[in-house]
Amino acid sequence: MDPYDYVASLIGEETRAKIATFWRVFASKTDAIEDMFSYPDGGQLDIVEIMQALVPVSPDLMWEFGPSDRGSRLCVTAELRDELRSLARLVRQIAPDLPRWRLRWRFVDVLIQSDFRTADFAQKATLHFLDQGVTDIVVPTTLGNRIH
Repeated sequence: MDPYDYVASLIGEETRAKIATFWRVFASKTDAIEDMFSYPDGGQLDIVEIMQALVPVSPDLMWEFGPSDRGSRLCVTAELRDELRSLARLVRQIAPDLPRWRLRWRFVDVLIQSDFRTADFAQKATLHFLDQGVTDIVVPTTLGNRIH
């Protein structure tokens, strides 16, 4: 388990429920989204409206669509926001199995300094989530973390 997976494992049920709600909305629209890709002008579907279901999880997560070996691809990404990488991973981890879809999380590779591989990373990421209003994170005391 790397630090991002570790921090993702700390994210609590309230946030997980928001992610599950996003996936229910998305799964109910997959056929319509695939149809939209078949129209040269994109058809009548408003993909931004569908993806608004991701905003309660975090308004800062980004997303993109594209083709895949299974049909279509959705990528949820933190882009260059290191503090959101764990959340993007959790979105993917909770994803349902959707036939004809490849689901991914992604981040642009940047140099990860060694202090991000320690308790300091977990503390920084946890503080970011608290700043964003995510309050259901459990921080183990075994890492020596204290939230003030």
